This record gives sequence, structure tokens and C-alpha cells, in this order.
Amino acid sequence: LGRCAPAALSGPDGPPGDAASALRDAFVETDQAIECEYEGCSIAALLVWRCTTTGGVYAQTANVGDAEICVGRYDASRVSARVLTRTHLIADPSERARFVAAGASVAEGTNETVRGLRVSRSVGDAFLKRELPGLVATPYVSAPIFMRGDGNDVAVLATRGLWRVADAREAAEAAT
Repeated sequence: LGRCAPAALSGPDGPPGDAASALRDAFVETDQAIECEYEGCSIAALLVWRCTTTGGVYAQTANVGDAEICVGRYDASRVSARVLTRTHLIADPSERARFVAAGASVAEGTNETVRGLRVSRSVGDAFLKRELPGLVATPYVSAPIFMRGDGNDVAVLATRGLWRVADAREAAEAAT
């Protein structure tokens, strides 16, 4: 990521650049480099930078699988938070449709898993990627967001284990 992102991070006329291509490339290159045949994982990445043109602090996220990122802010005894990522699960209708459009055979009535897999995007799982068209390492990438950068911003990166028991506000509140 370090070799391809810096030029993209500061827009020429003030607004931040967008590191979407660099983040996507980093996930795909990592998937190819690790050569994991039978294991895979969900990944969430948070990129935070200061725009050299405006001095503003920005954040952008990327993820595959069920790892998610929320950002929160503590203001006058109140915590606000929002999730910046999307989960990639077989049960999600749009991910399921993408799987089928890629040529994967998904049996009727199979809502949660395909060949034992819950997620529809992962890093690793090379064997399954050859067997299941549609299983990819291409991440969802959020748009850049402005962060105040005054010490009251928090980020929580976690997998489904946390998100089953806490929502974004609860997680951000625990992190403040």
C-alpha cells in the first residue's frame, strides 16, 4: 500500500484524494502473495492520513468477509458512531446474486453457506476460489471521510464476534 497510495492522498485543489485503487490493489496483491491454499480470513483495513493541501485528517476503509470498521466521536458526553464497511456474506442477497452471476452453483434453500463457507469474499482460500466462481479478495472500499483529528475520534476494527453482541455506538463508547 505504501508504494501506491501517497500520490492519491492529497487532491490538487484541497479535497482529499481517494486511495480506493491502492486499497483494492493491496488486498488482491496480499491474496496472491500469501498463497494460502486451504485457509482464508476476513480483513478490515483503516487508512488515516493528513491531507498535505488542506491539513485535514481523513480516513478510508476496505474490507472483505465479516470484518467491519466503525468510527466514532466523543462530543460533550455523547458518543456517535457509524459503520464504514459492508459485510460480505453468502446470506446477503446482493452477494449471493454476484456469486451466481459469476457462475457459482448455489443450491436452492442454501441461505447461510456454500461448501461450508459463510463469507463471499476472503483473502486466502485459493482452493475454494478455483472451485467457487465469485469468491474473490476484492474489498468493499468506503469513500474518504473527514475526521476532526482532535483526539475525540475512535475507530473499532473487529470481526463478527464483536458485532454479534455490540452495535457501532456501543463499540465506539467502549473505545472512548
